[in-house]
Amino acid sequence: MTNQPLSYQRENCSCWITSILNGLLYMLGKCDEIENYIARILYAASTNSGTENKQADSIIAFLNAYEMPISLEVYKKRDVNQRNIEKFLKEKNIVVVDTMNGEHSILLLGKEKDFVQIFEPWWANIIMNPKEKEGKYVRIPEGNMCNAKVKINELCAKVYKKRTETPFTMGEIKSRYAVRMIKKE
Repeated sequence: MTNQPLSYQRENCSCWITSILNGLLYMLGKCDEIENYIARILYAASTNSGTENKQADSIIAFLNAYEMPISLEVYKKRDVNQRNIEKFLKEKNIVVVDTMNGEHSILLLGKEKDFVQIFEPWWANIIMNPKEKEGKYVRIPEGNMCNAKVKINELCAKVYKKRTETPFTMGEIKSRYAVRMIKKE
């Protein structure tokens, strides 16, 4: 695990790219372990409309072909569920998941009781005040690695209400997309 703080996204639509780079940094330990070529390719793939799943599939295939010490696996729709996420995190993998019915991406780092530790790359979602009575998520503005926690059942909920209330809910199964990052032995 890295001691280097993870990064926030620089552009409105770079959450997926930022989460993938943060995942590589988290697993490799420091930024100089990520080859400059890889970072440049990832940022070149960023668009004003975000990263579509088809484009993400191509980027994942490229990264896996590049022989990095991390392999990436794509999961879609019904395969992105609570059972699999808990299994991946128990195995010390990290996961990039789409939230908000596919409009946003976050990095899942681990599990703490019934909460999933996350790094949310969009700073505005961290500094907004959650509704105290909900207790479904906790924002940690001073966190360098984990800057929020969300209850696993909230993350995996099929109903996404609105951004200000549930920014960490995946939503409808048809829009689910996740990338499991596994460190090679």
